[in-house]
Amino acid sequence: MMNKTQKRVFFKKRQRTGDIMSLVESFKGKYSQPHISNVLASRRNNEEILNKAYKTVSRRKANALLAI
Repeated sequence: MMNKTQKRVFFKKRQRTGDIMSLVESFKGKYSQPHISNVLASRRNNEEILNKAYKTVSRRKANALLAI
């Protein structure tokens, strides 16, 4: 099991344009875009958002690997 910091780093390495907005849409108004951005930037804590963000990018390759 990964801790919160590991999940944030994992998401940041695989984040693509539009991922935050897709998270906002997946929560259907439960969380705002600024709140989700703050959670992913370590300004706030929310395990539900971190888990969903991790699950969104879990099967992607890291961005550094794509640049090769």
